[in-house]
Amino acid sequence: MTGRAQSQLLHASVVAMLTISRRVVGRTLSRCWAPLPTATRDAKSHGTRLCIIDSRCVSTLSGPVIRRSQHNPQLVDLTRAGPTFHPEGLVVIPDAISQEEHDALVEDVRGPLRRMRLELNHFDSVIRGYKEITFSKWALPGSQTVIARVLASDLFAPGTQLHPNQHVLELAPSGYIAPHIDNVEACGEYVAGISLLSASVMRFTYKDEEVRILLEPRSIYCMSHAMRYKFKHSIVCNSSPPEIFGSRSIVRDRRISVLFRDQPKPVPPEMMSDETDP
Repeated sequence: MTGRAQSQLLHASVVAMLTISRRVVGRTLSRCWAPLPTATRDAKSHGTRLCIIDSRCVSTLSGPVIRRSQHNPQLVDLTRAGPTFHPEGLVVIPDAISQEEHDALVEDVRGPLRRMRLELNHFDSVIRGYKEITFSKWALPGSQTVIARVLASDLFAPGTQLHPNQHVLELAPSGYIAPHIDNVEACGEYVAGISLLSASVMRFTYKDEEVRILLEPRSIYCMSHAMRYKFKHSIVCNSSPPEIFGSRSIVRDRRISVLFRDQPKPVPPEMMSDETDP
């Protein structure tokens, strides 16, 4: 076989392999985000579709895989924890995204958030000093990669029906999130968030029990089980002196979070709480 013939054969083999790879990846990703036949609508009544998450698509995505096993217990303060605390219901993963991915997310939301005015009070009085927006299309490749990696992570149980849109919340330095439980008619068991720009401390309280977590930029947290249904969560405003977490003094500045939620579903009877917001 001549050198030219060998070169042509090698080229044909490479093309065939790439074609097969694209088909396999396409089929796998279609399983990961297969649309359901039913549709929901967001707050602005725009038509949206649901996504079924399948962890089998993890291997097809670029970037490191996000796994619950990457949870860092040092970012969870259990000093005042009690018997209601559910360890599997609270995951905090530091450095879950790269600095480049972090910057891409910030750049993607910068324009839309800049055009919005700072709201002093949420309709249910839970949040003060904030901006919020729903994102359905991320423009930058770095942002798209992050969203895909989170959706394909094992933070959510296989088959979980996640909203395809993400909720972006900007909190001013003087703003805060009051203790609350997310409305069970608006979302299901999971609430996950990527933290951007500024470190902050989130508190979970249930009666006389309290758990605190440190949310650093580029980290991701996920609450579920009792931590979602029974505990109220909050982020306090900047205080003087600053909040202490371990040996660190946390001074919160402008903060942005990208939130992921699943579809509403019946609350398990054992998770019903007298503090749950109906």
